[in-house]
Amino acid sequence: MNSSEYKQSIAFHPGEYVRDLIEEMEVTQSEFARRLNVSEKVLSEFVNCITPMNKDIAEKLATMTGTSVTVWLNLQLAYDAAVLKNRIDQEMKADEAIFNVLDYSYFVKLGVVSKCQQKEEKIRELRKYFTVSSLGILAQKDFLVNFRAVTSKESNKNIICANAWVQTAINMTKNIKTKSYNPKKLRSLLPELRKMTLFQNDNFVSKMQEVLAECGVAVIFLPHLKNSDIHGAVKWINNEKVMLAINTHDVYADIFWFSFFHELRHIFQHKTSKTFIVSHDNNEMGNVDMKLEKEADLFAANLLIPQNNFNEFIGDSEITRENILAFADKIGIHPGIVVGRLQHDRFVDFSSLNDLRIKYKIQ
Repeated sequence: MNSSEYKQSIAFHPGEYVRDLIEEMEVTQSEFARRLNVSEKVLSEFVNCITPMNKDIAEKLATMTGTSVTVWLNLQLAYDAAVLKNRIDQEMKADEAIFNVLDYSYFVKLGVVSKCQQKEEKIRELRKYFTVSSLGILAQKDFLVNFRAVTSKESNKNIICANAWVQTAINMTKNIKTKSYNPKKLRSLLPELRKMTLFQNDNFVSKMQEVLAECGVAVIFLPHLKNSDIHGAVKWINNEKVMLAINTHDVYADIFWFSFFHELRHIFQHKTSKTFIVSHDNNEMGNVDMKLEKEADLFAANLLIPQNNFNEFIGDSEITRENILAFADKIGIHPGIVVGRLQHDRFVDFSSLNDLRIKYKIQ
């Protein structure tokens, strides 16, 4: 029996009622079709709940039974309402699983959703903010960020939260005015941007946003969202405007600047259909096109510390605090970035010389 629970009652497909009527009249379905002046196929599909009640059948049933057209059409409306209610309830239940992964308070603190008490209200707020019909869309690994195939439950959390983080950055980008993208001008700014690594705090933020906006780049500094595991992201909003989003979660300066220049290289690559990210675990979350990723890695590493200078340093000098400070001063870079490179390339232990590294707390 094709029925749908509606609140605490059951709504039946109107074809069910017509099937009962055929039995009461003690005629065959074929004869009833002739009496109703419809084809056997049309009647069969209707009484088997395949097709809905239409005005033609409603009018003919009303004439045959001495009832009103409205009675028959209302049966269909009641059934449709029940089906819709069930579907909404099922979608809400499915979205609860996605919602439980997200930190709703994060979005409240950003001021992008209302502070609600009921979970359903919160889910509706997030759907509206992300402009999606279902939060389940955030679980699609190819929605906003290109992920490798994933199997673990933990990775699914990462996909959901990474997509949510990137969509939040996209939404904020819409409020930033930029000039048209100008790669030549952007490239000319590289020396100035590199000098910003010498700042001891986040005083460079406003200046960076200002100069990059002149090149068509909207820079977003966005707090960390639990389970997103993203350092930064690049996405083209249109052909003339690109978003560069940076995670501001108490990040070490060396990681911040590597992520920044890595993503800047992706901007130069001008792959407008892709969203690039820098993540904590590139084996799990890296972009599918590893050639572009490696190119961006080399660009960032060599821009911060040219490879020939680095080779000369590790080949000719003992790795000491004094030598690191002298080398950093020589090439015009913060010493913490040198330490980060030495740790990454396994020339020193990850627990060594961390007092030379600084953390940014960007508001």
